[in-house]
Amino acid sequence: MATAWTTDQLKEYVDAALEAHRRHFDALRAADNNAVRIALDVSMKKHENANEWRQAMDDKDRLLMPRIEAEKGFAGQGERLAALERRADARTNERSGIHAGWSIALAIFGLAALAVGLVLALTPRVVT
Repeated sequence: MATAWTTDQLKEYVDAALEAHRRHFDALRAADNNAVRIALDVSMKKHENANEWRQAMDDKDRLLMPRIEAEKGFAGQGERLAALERRADARTNERSGIHAGWSIALAIFGLAALAVGLVLALTPRVVT
């Protein structure tokens, strides 16, 4: 046989059920808030990484020279290098000419000294 509920018992039962539901929903709300916080942290980290990547690409675009511009710069360097090589070759040829001139002059001097020596060697000396 079922016992009759009194209003106090019914109030305690409903209060206990409501308290259990409140605790359950508080736990769900805390878990939900924790999940939202974690999702926001992940989203912020993703945005930070995206901003970092965007900044790296901006730096690359700002600091690195485009290919066409680099080729133009290197073409100018090639022309300057060719001019410097021509000047160096001209100096080398000039110095070679000077060295050749000195060599010829020294050879002529040597031949003249040899001729004088031969003349002196072949002329009879008079002994008194």
